[in-house]
Amino acid sequence: MFTRKTVKRLTMALSIVCASTFLNCNSAHAQEWTVTLIKFYNKGVDAYNHGDWPTAKENFREAIGAQPDKHIEFYLGLMHTCMQSQEWDQVSFACERIAQLFPEHRNEISYDYGMALYRQLRYADAIPWLKRALAVDEPSKPYLPEKVDEKILLGEMNFSTPPPQTQQTAPQPEKPVVVPRVKLDTKDYLTFEEAIKSEEIVLAKYEGYEKGDIHYMDPPIADYHITKILKGSDANPTLHVWYEFHDKVNTAPPKDWKFSEKEMMPKKGSEWILFIEFLASKNGAYETYQGSYGRQPATEENLNTLYGLLDKYNMRKPSNM
Repeated sequence: MFTRKTVKRLTMALSIVCASTFLNCNSAHAQEWTVTLIKFYNKGVDAYNHGDWPTAKENFREAIGAQPDKHIEFYLGLMHTCMQSQEWDQVSFACERIAQLFPEHRNEISYDYGMALYRQLRYADAIPWLKRALAVDEPSKPYLPEKVDEKILLGEMNFSTPPPQTQQTAPQPEKPVVVPRVKLDTKDYLTFEEAIKSEEIVLAKYEGYEKGDIHYMDPPIADYHITKILKGSDANPTLHVWYEFHDKVNTAPPKDWKFSEKEMMPKKGSEWILFIEFLASKNGAYETYQGSYGRQPATEENLNTLYGLLDKYNMRKPSNM
C-alpha cells in the first residue's frame, strides 16, 4: 500500500527504481539486455533527459519492438516521454502493456493510465483505473491532482458531453526526472558473443580503399568482395565499409597519430570476418560492429569460435550449414 505522500510522484520515480534494479540484478537478467537494446534505451534516456520527446519516443518504441515482453523500463520510458509531449494515446498504450505484462505494477500506473484515457474522452474506460488509483491511497483523504474535479474521477458526472477545455481540466505535466543510463562493462561489448547479434555476418576479401583526406575520426571507405554470407540476407558481392581505426569503446586517438597505408590498411586479398551491425548504409557504406572490432581476421581460431556461436544460437544462414 502506498502512502498519500508517495502516490503523486510514484510513476515518475518508478523508472529510476527499475533502472537501478537492473544495475544490481543477477547475470541471467543482465544477459537479456543485448547491446542493441541498451543502445536504443540509452538513446531514449538521453533524449528524454534533454527534453527531445520525438527522439526519446522513437528509441523507446524501437526497444519495445526488439523485445516487447521482458523489460518494463521500455514501456515506462515511452509512458513518461509521451506524458511530457501529451500524446495520450501513446501513454495509454504503454500503460495497457504494463498492466498486461507486469500485473504486479498495475496499481503504480493506474492514475496515469486513467488520466490518459480521460484526456482521450474515454470516460467509461478511465473510471475503473481512476477508482483503483484512489483506492491505493488512504480512503480518508484520497490523492487528487490539483485542479481536477473529484466528481469526474469518481464517475459521478454525466459524460454525455465533454468537460470544458480549461486550465481546470488540463494540468501541465510535471517536470521530468533524470533517468540513469544502463551500462555494460567494456569487456561485454567487445566479444564475439555480442558481435554475432549483428544483422549481417560475412566472409570477405579486402580489395582496397578510397584515398583522400583521412583522419582518425574521419576514416576511409574500404572495399571488400564477399565470399560467403554466414548470417543475414543475400547481398551484392561488392561491400563498401567504413574503415574505423578504433572501436566504439576506446575512442581516444594515440598520441601523434598519423595515417599510414602500409601500417594501417590490410593486405590486398586478405580474408576477413565482417560483422555488419545494421543493414542501413551511411553515405554509401556500412558500419561494422563496434567500429574496428567488427573486422576480424578470418583465422582458423576465429572461424571456429564464430561457427560455434552461430550454431549454438541457430543463427547461421541455412545455405552455409
